[in-house]
Amino acid sequence: MRLMIIGHNLEMFTEGYSRVFLRFCETVAHNVNLDEALVININRYNIPLLTVLKSLAPKLVNVSRIIEFKDLNIMSIAINHIIEFMYTNSLRPEIIFFGPLRSHLHIELLLRVLKERFIRKNYSMKMVTIINSLKHLREFLSATRTLRIGLLNEAKIYVLNPFVDADYRNVRFVRTYPPPVDPTFTEIIGLTMPRLADMSKTIFRFMGRIRLRDESTLILVLQAFRLFTKMLGDHAEVELVIDAFREDVSEPLIMQSSKVKVVVDNPLIHVKRGSKPLKVVWSTFKKYMKSSYVLLPYRVEQFIHPPLTLLEALALGVPVLASDLVTKWFPHKDFVIKINSNYSVEELAKILKHLYDVYGNSQYYQLSVRAIERLNAMFRETVEAIKRILRE
Repeated sequence: MRLMIIGHNLEMFTEGYSRVFLRFCETVAHNVNLDEALVININRYNIPLLTVLKSLAPKLVNVSRIIEFKDLNIMSIAINHIIEFMYTNSLRPEIIFFGPLRSHLHIELLLRVLKERFIRKNYSMKMVTIINSLKHLREFLSATRTLRIGLLNEAKIYVLNPFVDADYRNVRFVRTYPPPVDPTFTEIIGLTMPRLADMSKTIFRFMGRIRLRDESTLILVLQAFRLFTKMLGDHAEVELVIDAFREDVSEPLIMQSSKVKVVVDNPLIHVKRGSKPLKVVWSTFKKYMKSSYVLLPYRVEQFIHPPLTLLEALALGVPVLASDLVTKWFPHKDFVIKINSNYSVEELAKILKHLYDVYGNSQYYQLSVRAIERLNAMFRETVEAIKRILRE
């Protein structure tokens, strides 16, 4: 079987959209007899995609040919010729996998190319894509409306998405939530529970892409933590870690002030200096494991859906405090500590106090165990959904 993968910034594996897409591609590769994979990617971060695939999608490495561009317009022209060459030389891919982020552009482009050039050929094709937002879902539907004849009457199109199961003309929307688990989770899941007894203090880790200036959520978290520590007194063993990711940081920035630690980093610089991507991903997992709680109380949209930070922390047994904006597409809110996105400083401080009080007791332990069990069951359900598509 031949697989064609069309991506956007896949080398940016520290971003959720890229890692999610690579996990879907790797899962497909594991469940078909893959002879060859052509990977076409817009690469704007100057990290060889092959380096990333070796760590995060090893099944694809030995069978992949990688073509990378820096500009979408150039790639669009190139795809036209690449597909024509593949069809002319009987190298037609059985599965075309789109994503991420700007996948609607690639979808419309390829649908039009196929319609104009190859619609008279007799073919059967599965086209699989990831749509990570409702906006892109709407744009995809808009693209398909302009192509009511031809390809849409012959090709099988599956849209893997975190929102809905539905059929629309020849398009089947398959709800796959969460994305397939990273294989490294299976290696470290057994290390998660023992770390609970070893924690000498309560560590709250505020994570995400954080702007250190003019960030309302960050300011509120700092104010709430200050109020919370006043409730406890000076001798309480607590710490707030602001774990920020920024693309423009050339050197890791670490600042320590009283009970607040600020860590600002760009993981890509470590890869450019020779660190393996898998090592960088492992370092993120270790951050979760060193945390008592992960804080995602965002008041504005910050994440793709599903947000990997939420899913990874829960899968490793770390309870998460998250706003309704973060969890709105998450189906199992019973083991997420919820807060309304229009919360006040006082409300957040009271929740932090409650979390501090229950840390390490049976309630905390049960929350952690339920999260591990349910998330891993959800991961398996996603893999089974992909297998069913591939069998059709």
